[in-house]
Order: sequence, then C-alpha cells, then structure tokens
Amino acid sequence: MEGSFPILNNNFNDVDTNNNRYQNKSLDVGYGLKDNRIFYDGHNKDYDASIPTTKVYYGPENATDAILKFIDRAKVKIDSCINSVAPSVMIEVDAIREKRVGSVKNRGLKLRYVTDITKDNVEYVREMLKFSEIRHLDGLKGNFEVADQKEYVAVATLQTAQSIPQLLFSNLPEIVEQQQYVFDSFWDRALPAEHRIKEIEDGIAMPVSLVFSDFKDAVQMEVAMIKRAKKEIQIMYSTVNAFHLQEKGGTLQLLKEVVEQNDSLKVSILTPIDASIRESSSLRLLTRYGPNIQVQDIAPSIGIKIKTLVVDRKESLVMELIHTREEVATAAIGFSIYSNSEPTVLSYSSIFEVLYDQSVLFQQLDQNDNIKSDFIIVAAHELRTPIMPILNGVEILEEKLGERKIEIKRELDMITRNASRLQNLAESILQVSRIESGSFSLDIQKKRGFP
Repeated sequence: MEGSFPILNNNFNDVDTNNNRYQNKSLDVGYGLKDNRIFYDGHNKDYDASIPTTKVYYGPENATDAILKFIDRAKVKIDSCINSVAPSVMIEVDAIREKRVGSVKNRGLKLRYVTDITKDNVEYVREMLKFSEIRHLDGLKGNFEVADQKEYVAVATLQTAQSIPQLLFSNLPEIVEQQQYVFDSFWDRALPAEHRIKEIEDGIAMPVSLVFSDFKDAVQMEVAMIKRAKKEIQIMYSTVNAFHLQEKGGTLQLLKEVVEQNDSLKVSILTPIDASIRESSSLRLLTRYGPNIQVQDIAPSIGIKIKTLVVDRKESLVMELIHTREEVATAAIGFSIYSNSEPTVLSYSSIFEVLYDQSVLFQQLDQNDNIKSDFIIVAAHELRTPIMPILNGVEILEEKLGERKIEIKRELDMITRNASRLQNLAESILQVSRIESGSFSLDIQKKRGFP
C-alpha cells in the first residue's frame, strides 16, 4: 500500500497513515514511543537516544546517511547477518566501505559478519576479510546489523553493488536483544570464511570441527544433516533412553520422511531393544520400509552414553547423552561435536560397522544356539523313547525263559547294561539343556541329624 511502512506498536490511534507526507520517499520517516504514545517525526534529523524509537529511512541518500551515522555511534562492535548480495554493497558503495574501514583502523571497532559465501561474491568477501571477521552459513537470507547490543538496522532488499534503497532502524531493547540472539545462534553454527573460500577454490570440503554447547544448535545440525543425506545414514543409540529421546523429538519421523523421498537412501540404526522399544509405534513404523531402514539390536553399554550420526561417510555428529533417571525414558543432550574431517568421519563409520556386524553375528550365534538346544532336546527325547521298551522287553524275556535264562544271561546283561547307559546319557543331555535354558531347579532336602 502506498505510504505504509512497518510500525512496531499496536497503538495507531494518533497516526494518520493517509498523510500525503508518506508520498515523499526522500523523507526520514519515523515513529517513536514517548509517554506511552506514538509520535511522528517527519524531519531529517538525529533521534534522541534516550527515547525508544523505530524509524524507516526512505531513499538511497537518507538510508546511506543513516547507516553511516549508525556506524559512527558504535563504540565496540557491530554484528551483522547479511545475504550473498550484501558483500558487493559493502565493497562497491564507497561511502559504506570507507566508513567501516576507517572505524576499524581509527577506533578499533570490531566487525563480524555471517553470510552465504558463493562463487559470485567470494572476491568481495576477500576484501571484507581485510577489516572484518566473517563466517559462512549456507542459504542465509535477510540483512540486519546490531551495534553494541543497543541499536538495530535492517534492509529488506539489496541489489548487487547498489546503494541501500531504504533502511529500518530501531533501538527498542526487545528488538535489539532478539536480533542479537539470532546473530549469536548463526555465528556459533557458521564455518570460518577461510574454509569456505578454500572449498570454493579447490572444489573440496575443508575439514571442520564444531562444538555445540547448546542442544538446540546440535539438534538443528542433526536435522540438517539428515535432510541432506543422499546415500546412507548410520545412527547409534547407546542406551534405550536415547531411542525414546529421538522418538519424542521427531527424529525417527524425519528418518521415515527422508526415506520416502529418496528410495536409494539406506538407514541403519543400532540401539538396545527392550520391551518398551519392541512395543513402540516408532519401531513398527521404521521396520515397514524393509531394507531401506534396518534396526539392529545391540547390548546396552554401561559406561558409554552417546549418540552418533554419520551421513554419507562425509560428516559426523556425536552427542553426549545425560541420563538423570535411568528408570524412565528420559535423556538430555550435553556437548555435541560436528566434523566433516575424513579421518574422523570414517573412524566413526568404521566403529559403527564393526558394532553392527558384531551384533548381527551375535544374533546368528544366538539363533544357532537355539537350534542346537532344540536339536539336543529332540535327540534326547528320541533316545529315551526306545530305551524303556528295550529294558521292559528284557525283563519280560527273563520271566518267560525261567531257568533257561542262564544260558543267555551274558547276552541279556549286555542289553540291559547298554540300554541303561543310553538312558543315563539321555537324562544327562536333558539336564544340561535345562541348565542352559535356565529351567533347571534343585530340590534340596535336609537329612535327619543335619542342620
């Protein structure tokens, strides 16, 4: 709408939004808060820093003048989040470049930038590195700056190497604090500019390691890694609670979604599987996808409480798990370490594969033990079946022979003796099977005269 602009307050009773003064885009148009009422400032003059104010500067001349004064008022630092176009403005617009360079050299002002470094702006970034510190974050949008955690400016649109068309200014503490938090979050997640520039030059990823102390940043990195997976995802949960933490946080649902979108993606999960996991809907949901998602049971580790994520054997994320109550399905994430260093990533991938193969082997051994136990039990019962008829038959034969049994006594004793040995062997085999299966029990009776 012609003449309208963002007002960061809900009380508009004293504002005439149809005033023709809005038609003049060269005006320094602003609103502030004074005595709990909105006041209008239609004059091109400096603001009173003691009054919480929000202003919009229209036109390249006013906007540039406002940003230069913003830099002059900064005493310690300016933190900036800028898109991929902004570096060209920082360097090609002489007044903005000279003001920033002069503030760094003459007043020791510290400038920090988070931006998306691309092949198109890498040369501008090189120039900016001469007077500022820069980090890279893929796909960063928007342009704003915070000075000394007291003032905030933002630009809606920028054109390559062109002056700023309009500028939003505010020193409202709530806005400044919020935008400073946004910058700090991006800064902690971003990669040093030198790594990104080297990557662009050589076409290879430079080894980077990041430590996240805030679990929210670690979770954001985890989600981003899973979403950009192309071929393979390897995840290990060292405890049952870690699985339930992922179930509650939506990570398992995300795995299902990325597999649905990419048929060639393979997901392998290692986790201790107890009754609570077997009964969970998430496990049933994951196992529907056949070979695309494999969930393998591993023995829970007493000393190791971590979660590892390896994506495409190119990047890894290790999260420390803090269990405050082991008896319930709760866990929290402590420190987390991200790396795209090839030796580090391949080490975690190799550990995962060893544990996975070991778990599969143990599972096969358990199956073989069960087959062996079943065979032994069946064989013992089959041995017992003909033994009793043989022994009974010998007794019947001895009765019928009467005194004539003396003639073949040696043969009858041999049959009885060997049949009894087979009977004892069968009983011993059954007892061993009961011991191995845990079903063996002892009936201890006290003898007279013994305590």
